[in-house]
Amino acid sequence: MKMFLITAALALALVSCSSSVKAAPGGGELRFGVISDIHIGGSGHGTDVYPNEQRLEKALDWYNTQDGVKAVALVGDITDRATQEQWDTFKKSWDEHKGGLRLIAAMGNHDAYSEEQSAALFESATGQKANAHYVIEGYHFIVITGGEGAFTNLGAKGGAIAGGETVKTGSHGGSDVIPKSVKDWLRGRINDAKKAAPGQPVFVFVHWPVQNTFYVSDEWYTSNFGDDPLSGFFKDDHEVVVFSGHIHSPNNDPRSIWQGGFTSVNTATLYYFDMEKAGYQGAKYLGNGNPYNTPNPNPDSEGIVGSTYPKQAAESICGDAAAQGLLVTVNGSRVTIENYDFAVSRGPEGAVEKIPQTWIFDVSKSAEFPYTAAKREAQKTAPVFDAGAAASGPVYGKIRVKEQTETTVTVEFDQAVIPAPNPGGEAVHSYRFDFINKESGQIEVTRYQWSDFMVTPSLQKPVYEQRIGGLSAGAEYELRIYAYSSFQAESGQYLLSELSF
Repeated sequence: MKMFLITAALALALVSCSSSVKAAPGGGELRFGVISDIHIGGSGHGTDVYPNEQRLEKALDWYNTQDGVKAVALVGDITDRATQEQWDTFKKSWDEHKGGLRLIAAMGNHDAYSEEQSAALFESATGQKANAHYVIEGYHFIVITGGEGAFTNLGAKGGAIAGGETVKTGSHGGSDVIPKSVKDWLRGRINDAKKAAPGQPVFVFVHWPVQNTFYVSDEWYTSNFGDDPLSGFFKDDHEVVVFSGHIHSPNNDPRSIWQGGFTSVNTATLYYFDMEKAGYQGAKYLGNGNPYNTPNPNPDSEGIVGSTYPKQAAESICGDAAAQGLLVTVNGSRVTIENYDFAVSRGPEGAVEKIPQTWIFDVSKSAEFPYTAAKREAQKTAPVFDAGAAASGPVYGKIRVKEQTETTVTVEFDQAVIPAPNPGGEAVHSYRFDFINKESGQIEVTRYQWSDFMVTPSLQKPVYEQRIGGLSAGAEYELRIYAYSSFQAESGQYLLSELSF
């Protein structure tokens, strides 16, 4: 579960910010993995079938089979409650499955539950500091956290623990999690990295997303880098690629990468999917239960209730288990990010599957960044239900009623598609169900629901099924179903059927 970091009087051990990391510029090919939100020790979400440490082990084993992969970054929430037992479990899994991989670890809010002890436990289990700067084969990797733990400039050495002066950082809650001392240190590290390796990417790892960048970062984020990324902390850092987790959203959506003056990338999750709220506690989408155990402002007791948990993921073998990760290839200034599904939804034997989202860009050519808001807006492609029908208007005979009561209906239909050439790599993101009361001519009930775009690719279904309640007994309706793309282009076509209750 995403929870905010609220800590008090957190100790930081500081080393001089003036010291520079000395390393020869890289430029050759380097590959590394990125995963986050493992939540070792967490319960639910299919952990009775496939515990979280086993999901981590499966990911590590797979990365070890990929040519040239030298490191794996874990971008926070490695544990669920930061207990000694959970860190011991993590260390055992890492030691037994790391193979030749080097660890790059960041702390998340769930790794800071024990406050004063959390940084020490993180350091003991990972052998790293919570704020660190490494150089791997000439490429710069900078890790920061929410005011917890010590700074260290380890350069190419890695692994050692640096000492320094102890200072107090105060409390950080809500989205205000990165203290000024960390940002000042980060600015020095970025500037040094840009000088040491001109034109090459600088990789930054922080658990909380930079506000208003990628998918769902307008709902869960750190505000410490500014609420407008185009004018915020990283605005002139086109070499910087920031990897963040925390939100548990899937990378099947092309909006999971954002570019402006820099690049911001979602790192998905190994635990469960949590989608956009788009309204109080997920009221816009029907979802599958309420993860926050709060009263739903728009209850639908006869249908699936509003939630940020997708019902589609809950239909898998392991309940609503999820596991996705990145494979990053860097060669000079060019970066390629591939997305993979570790298929824990199929159980322990599920084969790793590639997600049809691969992002390629050159950090030395920021004017050509392909994933900017302006370029995405121009790429919007509306879904279609029937390629042979008119581009807009009703499509008849496609809605099938599977079950009906006095106030509910379960319908199924063939899923919409994004027509070629689909330059933005969009998926069909969601559907809108409008029930128009034929007597009044007014829309009486509107419901939204995600498609199954977030699940393991081979488990996505050509036929979509949805149960909807809250309808009026004895009423007659015209049901219209619209589809939305990733960039929220609404279909010109809509499925049409008449229903009597």
